[in-house]
Amino acid sequence: MTGKKLAITAIALAVLCLQVPEENLSVIVFNSEATILKKFGEKIPIIDFIEKFLEVPTRGLTNIEAALDKANKELKRATSSTRSCILITDGKHTAGKNPESSAKKLPRLHIIQMGNTWSSPRFCRNLAHAGKGKFLRAMNIEDLPKSLYTLSNYLVR
Repeated sequence: MTGKKLAITAIALAVLCLQVPEENLSVIVFNSEATILKKFGEKIPIIDFIEKFLEVPTRGLTNIEAALDKANKELKRATSSTRSCILITDGKHTAGKNPESSAKKLPRLHIIQMGNTWSSPRFCRNLAHAGKGKFLRAMNIEDLPKSLYTLSNYLVR
């Protein structure tokens, strides 16, 4: 992800940071491997967090299984009674195993699917269903902040 997509994703993450208390927010980025960018309770100014996000290398494969397994471990540290994971993906996993079994282990998995219909909406719907969560589509990158805002409003009420 580069250019406009990266910039709009950074805006969407800033929206999420403004909506969710920092003690209830953890962010994991992934390609071939999953990395925790922000841990639950970690106090980091939004501008510093966004800069950290923008520095993440954007190459490699897409290992959704690794991201969900890392999220499950991180969610076990959460203190909130409404623990959830939000996965933003086009739904194409190119590394790791089918992530459905990892989705079932999470307390709740919500999916925001990016891209058009060739981006595997059935897979994303099935993954959200396995994770007992909501499925939203952001047809264009410009729709991502609105989708994330809608989902975060649902989660914080």
